[in-house]
Amino acid sequence: MNITLYQCAADVQAALDHHFATEAERQDTLEAVIGQFDVKAQSVIGYIKNQEATETMLEEHIKQMSEKLKAIIVDGPMYSVKEQTQSIYAQLLAEAGYATLVFDHSYIGASEGHPRGYEDPEIKGADLRSAVSFLQTLDNIDKDHIGAVGICGSGVYVPNGLRNDNRVKAIASIAPFIMMTDIKTNTDENLMKMKADYEKGGEVQRLDLIKGSEGEAYYRNPDRGAAVQACPTPVWSQLAWHQFHPTETVRELKVPYLVIAGEKAFTTEGAKEMFDNAPNPKYFHLTLGATHFEMYDMVKYVKENVNEL
Repeated sequence: MNITLYQCAADVQAALDHHFATEAERQDTLEAVIGQFDVKAQSVIGYIKNQEATETMLEEHIKQMSEKLKAIIVDGPMYSVKEQTQSIYAQLLAEAGYATLVFDHSYIGASEGHPRGYEDPEIKGADLRSAVSFLQTLDNIDKDHIGAVGICGSGVYVPNGLRNDNRVKAIASIAPFIMMTDIKTNTDENLMKMKADYEKGGEVQRLDLIKGSEGEAYYRNPDRGAAVQACPTPVWSQLAWHQFHPTETVRELKVPYLVIAGEKAFTTEGAKEMFDNAPNPKYFHLTLGATHFEMYDMVKYVKENVNEL
């Protein structure tokens, strides 16, 4: 956009000059204001003539640009990709004024690592701590107000992985899935053999936890949660799960903790156990009428849950 457009209202130019040191910052800010009017650049003169409305919009944007934002990491179900339910929650939280971060864990989606879809609670925790470190590098983030939300599998990965990270000031679990410890499709000895065979160049044997479950209504539906990057986890992910006890490690939390459970969800008993074992301060919310997978993307339930956050 040409700089001469700024000069059609002296008060707007003066405000930009006052608040921003460089021309690039001034141009970015005015373009952002124009974008909120949803008009093309050549139409901006007509809008700027309405000085009262323009100044209000400009001042609000300047305020948003100058204030540091509270940040929330939003993490999703086991071996989910960032475009699934976590992005729905992140979008609504962003609309409420937070900076939100979603990402693909190691071995998942756009991130690197083989075998694809591998699950290990300790690696998940390391990824989450790296996400916190990334947020700490951003100038517009309020580093004293970083929180984390985990949905389903991450409802236990998040409190486990961040329980000793004092940079995170609050944690929430939505429909936490605690059952991975009890998933046993084979003996640990056989699982170790399958892993060894893969490491010698063999095929990955995979475990599909969705097939035949109520989760198919979400994960197999392109209008809901089907994602081309997602794949079932290697069967030997169970080895890491069998060493994972989230209802015990949640006792070590040192920050406020919120648990949100669906009234009709199969994960509700586990959510209550996570809540019961967590130290104070802690809070529990029951989303009436909601099943587990409806908590992922049904608008009325998601909005209710976001309001609790």
